[in-house]
Amino acid sequence: EKLLSFCQGIGRCTLLAHLDLDLRGNQITSGFLETVGSGIRFCSHLTSLVVHLESNQITGKYLAAFGEEIGHCGKLTSCNLNFGGNEITAKYLGTFGEKIGC
Repeated sequence: EKLLSFCQGIGRCTLLAHLDLDLRGNQITSGFLETVGSGIRFCSHLTSLVVHLESNQITGKYLAAFGEEIGHCGKLTSCNLNFGGNEITAKYLGTFGEKIGC
């Protein structure tokens, strides 16, 4: 619940330029991607995004939605996303790339 509130709060930080989230090994599921993405999309001044989600329980189900939300950050010049140690298939990675605009 606290993590949900945090993710929603990110969306209120419209002048945020740099965001570095380190959430390795926290039993985070795929639904988190959709939630955090819906907050990040409102960070219109975001230029640098780093997200460490290694060793969680992410399957990739919401990876495309996450990519689409990040794609709304028009000023983003640096993006480092780490999903190692999860169970994301190539199918989800391809869709993510299409949605983020890579």
